[in-house]
Amino acid sequence: MNAFPWPALLRTAQHQATAAPISLQHFCGTRDADYSRNIRTKIMSINPYGDRLFAEFYTCNDPDVAARLAQERLADDFVDHSPVFGATPDKAGFTRSVSFINSAFRQDYHVERTIEQGDTVVAIWSANGEHVGQFMHVAPTGARFRLKGITAYALRDGRITAHWEQFDVLAILMALGIVPPLGG
Repeated sequence: MNAFPWPALLRTAQHQATAAPISLQHFCGTRDADYSRNIRTKIMSINPYGDRLFAEFYTCNDPDVAARLAQERLADDFVDHSPVFGATPDKAGFTRSVSFINSAFRQDYHVERTIEQGDTVVAIWSANGEHVGQFMHVAPTGARFRLKGITAYALRDGRITAHWEQFDVLAILMALGIVPPLGG
């Protein structure tokens, strides 16, 4: 039984990753520190947006901009496996969701970690939010909250084809007084 040649494979991958010097500015169009963290990962990535893939839908804080971003970035055959707030699981439903979220909340979204495998990019994130617009039956309260979540997007040719997400909806509902605080 032969052992798999991991050391040789690793040396080959390291050589290929460093053999042809590529200018960061030429490749990314920017010298942004976020892109320079790990140039090898960015070069091989299927994600053309970096952390913006996850953050921009929610931190633009403008419903029209959020809707435009969704229309530009989602493939026509997009499927939302985690539709929220009664949205349909398609491009139109996701577009309405991000527009609705941006009209109800002002958010500061932080991507803590991204993981990429095949055609899927996953982010573990946190957000600070403020209730600034109508949400369900609740008028704007100015209430602030913090939530955490995990989001996955499948990508094809730079467009999002699928979405999965889980986040702390309870944190929002408790901050707005829709659900009483637990244990109190």
